[in-house]
Amino acid sequence: MAHSKTRRSSSISTIIAIASFLTGRRTRPARPAGGAHPCRPERAGSRAGQRRTHINAHANSSIEDNGAPVDIPRTACAEQQFQEIKDLAIRKKDEGQVIVSGDLNIDFSEDRAYGYAKFPWQVFEANSLPNLRSCYNLYGEKGTGTHGSRHIDYVYFWKRLEDFRYLWMTDYQLVTGTRSDHNGVVATFAIEL
Repeated sequence: MAHSKTRRSSSISTIIAIASFLTGRRTRPARPAGGAHPCRPERAGSRAGQRRTHINAHANSSIEDNGAPVDIPRTACAEQQFQEIKDLAIRKKDEGQVIVSGDLNIDFSEDRAYGYAKFPWQVFEANSLPNLRSCYNLYGEKGTGTHGSRHIDYVYFWKRLEDFRYLWMTDYQLVTGTRSDHNGVVATFAIEL
């Protein structure tokens, strides 16, 4: 059977707190003449069989004030949790693509502006690639917030250098009317098969 030079992608939507995956299809341009990308050798078999790891977390509430840490015991617990999430993502990235999501109880804009070293912006995102990137970092803060006016519910993915990427976030949206005190975050991913 001849090797097909056509790439196919599936779009997967991840809904936080509901853990539901929706699948559709889209087509990517054909691989350039000559086969595999020179910096990314073809792997045996289909990428459809490779692992994707989804890490979901819920951090303690009331641990920050305008991005600054509040000096209480549960803040130290959350700081440790953020580092453990990052460490787990680093371990899992070599097995396949990694998605991290959850209610981190820290507003994205306030965290980025304050830049506390042990909160998500610095631990997950404020580094060069490859690294975790949130939907807010990639596509801005949409809507009025996920909890009141704050964007505290996140979807991240392990963003690789382009030559090594076969999963990428294409967009996200906030979902209201879920009968929860939080609005849901739906991130759409494309997966190269």
